[in-house]
Amino acid sequence: MHSSLDTGSHQTGIKVRDLGVFERLMYLYSKVHHRHFCIVGELSGDFDHVDLVAALRKTQLRHPPLRWGIQDDGDGPHFVESLQPIQVTLCERREYPRWEKVVEEELARPFLPSSSPLLRASVLIGGQVWQPTTLVLTFHHAVADGLSAIAFLNDVVRLLNGASLPAVAPRLPVEALLPGLSLPSGASLSPAERAGIEAIAKQPLWRSFEGDQPRVRTAAFDLASTSALIAKSRDEGTSVHGAICAALAIVNKTSDKEDPYTILSPINIRSMVGVDGCEIGLFLDAAAVRIPIADDANLWDVARFLVTQLAASGSRESFIQRLATLHITLPATASTDLACGLFGSFAYDAVVSNLGAVQTASAGKIANLQAVWGPMVLGRFRDERMIGAATLGGHLRLTEARPEHVPGSIHQVAELLLRSLYL
Repeated sequence: MHSSLDTGSHQTGIKVRDLGVFERLMYLYSKVHHRHFCIVGELSGDFDHVDLVAALRKTQLRHPPLRWGIQDDGDGPHFVESLQPIQVTLCERREYPRWEKVVEEELARPFLPSSSPLLRASVLIGGQVWQPTTLVLTFHHAVADGLSAIAFLNDVVRLLNGASLPAVAPRLPVEALLPGLSLPSGASLSPAERAGIEAIAKQPLWRSFEGDQPRVRTAAFDLASTSALIAKSRDEGTSVHGAICAALAIVNKTSDKEDPYTILSPINIRSMVGVDGCEIGLFLDAAAVRIPIADDANLWDVARFLVTQLAASGSRESFIQRLATLHITLPATASTDLACGLFGSFAYDAVVSNLGAVQTASAGKIANLQAVWGPMVLGRFRDERMIGAATLGGHLRLTEARPEHVPGSIHQVAELLLRSLYL
């Protein structure tokens, strides 16, 4: 069984600011195709769920976006602040022996953007003494990204260890954080351009959220294998992210040689807009790479190709160009069809989000972060999969989220990565 805890009183209705263009894209898309994400942290230490719930509430109060909901009127969507506390659900391990089941249920559970906060938490309780405390965090993508979830976990650990953390000042949207940026004013789509994007939203690209059955599976690399994969990737002139994407593409390529495998990769823009890793918000862009896969494709050749393509997309110039285009395409009063059409235009087969080497809070006497899994997200495309990757303590951990009808591939991906260490 599971139960929900009320962690305090609340009031609502204070307008904060309008949504930025990236936040607006995520919000409008999620109104039609729910798109939120989960991340899992395993914590060890001498604390109980009461201590943990208190730390969750303090972390929420520290970060403004974790107190926001979204209201939408004739002038476009805007954030509103409230003191509504995080909903914390306690899940008995007898019913949830695997945290993956909790994530599957969370991915199938909608957010109401008008109800703050746009964050939920689940805690697995009742296990053996030696088992870590498992915390499942679920964020609406309009207020947070994967690195925000890491910042959240680190704050929880610091607070459990007795730290006193100051409040973080609210941030403007990313388009207001780039010095000297001048976005086109008064420009708009032509009727033909608008109709073309909105037509994509009408295509049968998505599946119903109602009754959807997400599936989540994992794979983990030990210290030696993780170290070898990092070293091999460096020697081959690529990255671990490139290797993961290449393995995924090779494992799942179709028999049609003319059909490239398309991977969407989030791009971290925090340093570009002057935001450090301790803040929570939506500080990412994304780029799709179409990868031609031959029958005899070499993983390292594919990895180098992908990383080269991503490097060009990750430049400041490319980011500003995409930002300006999105600014024109998705104004404050844009329709959900425009947002869905933009997502649909990526035409991706998979998303790969690699959080890299996770930077954790200093070791404490009470609590420590032992493992991170994710992020896990589904965009409700008819056939999709999402790989999340995070390295903590020298261990690479992979997750795969997919709809039930799509065959799992995470173990084949891990096996190919291991075999490629010796190619």
